[in-house]
Amino acid sequence: MTTRTTSAPSRWIIGLTAVITVLPLMGCSAAAESNCEGLYEGLAESVKGVESADFDCTKGPSGESTLGKVYVADDVTEDQATAILEEVYKAYARQPEIDSAQRPSFGIVSENGSLAVGADKLGFDGGPNMNEVREKYGINPGDS
Repeated sequence: MTTRTTSAPSRWIIGLTAVITVLPLMGCSAAAESNCEGLYEGLAESVKGVESADFDCTKGPSGESTLGKVYVADDVTEDQATAILEEVYKAYARQPEIDSAQRPSFGIVSENGSLAVGADKLGFDGGPNMNEVREKYGINPGDS
């Protein structure tokens, strides 16, 4: 029986080819996640009353996950936080880059953590997808 072996230079070329093929894909994924996070954070921070926003976008086997917190000042009331939450959802709904099926999971929280407001305050059953938000507020992507 003859056993065929691959020479060291051949194995090196195969390994290098695998690295060259996989690295750009990993970079695109990291870049896409960074762009996603920047998009959600920037839109939230454009809403009056928002102090800052922190989002984490990941892409996994079950799809994209967008988790975040939108921070407001400690002296904001629950009613004010609810109004800010509504405006953040509207900002996301107007953004054409955010797919209708996208379901960002986030809430409004005070910087000291004493206040937290979620989508249930707006009458949604759980976190809504952008299609539900667009329908509720009569918003089309690209509206100003």
